[in-house]
Amino acid sequence: MAANKASEKTRQKILDAAQQEFLANGYEKTSVEEIARRAGVTKMMLYYHFSTKQNMLHEMMAKLVAEIKAELQTRMASMDLNDPAQFHTHLQGMLAFYQQRQALIRLIVLQSIDNAEARSLAALKDVFETVIALNGSQPGQVSEERLVRLFFFNALPMAMYALLADAFCADFGIAPERCEQVFLETFTREFVHPGASGEG
Repeated sequence: MAANKASEKTRQKILDAAQQEFLANGYEKTSVEEIARRAGVTKMMLYYHFSTKQNMLHEMMAKLVAEIKAELQTRMASMDLNDPAQFHTHLQGMLAFYQQRQALIRLIVLQSIDNAEARSLAALKDVFETVIALNGSQPGQVSEERLVRLFFFNALPMAMYALLADAFCADFGIAPERCEQVFLETFTREFVHPGASGEG
């Protein structure tokens, strides 16, 4: 029991060190030696827990997906998606959640784009199935149209806003508060009443 706890603690220490190195220097430029040094473990110990850098990135992504699922379950459990006010509050909370993890999400997204082996979106399937279940549907019953809308017109805009809003506001001289207000109002209007605004 004690040995298992010590092993898990070491594994987490390596993962934390890897994340810090990836965020500071980029995934490609980070060496296993640098991760081991930051974690305070030998290279052999690192390889005992993680055979490759890619495995470390995969575990970071798995943990992030688990956090997103838990956050969605907490926020959506008692929410009426057809109520614009509740939906607006939900979006605000999720944006804050993503922005707190902005650097890690950016790392994972960029690495997924750059690396053909990591380009699969299968890891996000759990998140979509959670959202679908919370909306009262079973994954197998969801139409292709709804899945496309869920990804490209819901999840992707939210993630991109969290990743790019700070740079967008700085480049175009827009107050972050005003930018978020416009984004949330537009998103709420289009999601709850799609096409109602009449804008192209």
